Amino acid sequence: MYGGHRPGQLFSSSIVSVDVATGTVWHFQTVHHDLFDYDNPAAPILADITVDGRRIKALVQVTKQSWPMSSTA
Repeated sequence: MYGGHRPGQLFSSSIVSVDVATGTVWHFQTVHHDLFDYDNPAAPILADITVDGRRIKALVQVTKQSWPMSSTA
């Protein structure tokens, strides 16, 4: 299966965040062409994690590939 000439869907298989105060939209597309059933199996988790001794807010998303993808807020 080849998806190179298929137009992508920007918010398909994506994490989307909207700042309700400003209307600012942030998004991260985890799968560009979902040809092999790699969509996100569960909702993302908001967590406070410690990195280098500092507490930060993070969003954690599990995938069907068992590779964690995360982005700090």
